[in-house]
Amino acid sequence: MLLQKVRGALERSRQAHEQRLASADRRTRLAQLTPKEREVAWHVTTGKTSKAIATELGISTRTVENHRARLMEKLHVKSAIELTTLLLD
Repeated sequence: MLLQKVRGALERSRQAHEQRLASADRRTRLAQLTPKEREVAWHVTTGKTSKAIATELGISTRTVENHRARLMEKLHVKSAIELTTLLLD
């Protein structure tokens, strides 16, 4: 009985530690983004196309695509779904 409680406590502690590490990693990656990359990232999470984002921000589509490529690289994500998961967690 006592051994089970200790094991349970250790498992909860391990999970909490993993969550803290993941949260710190997320904050570190997001801190690398420029304000414009952060803005483009939020628009991407809404499902907007690069052209729609460009129109809304008053910049060229190519500029949006450049920002998008850099932010995906900096955040180590490969898709808009991964990006959305990272930003909304």
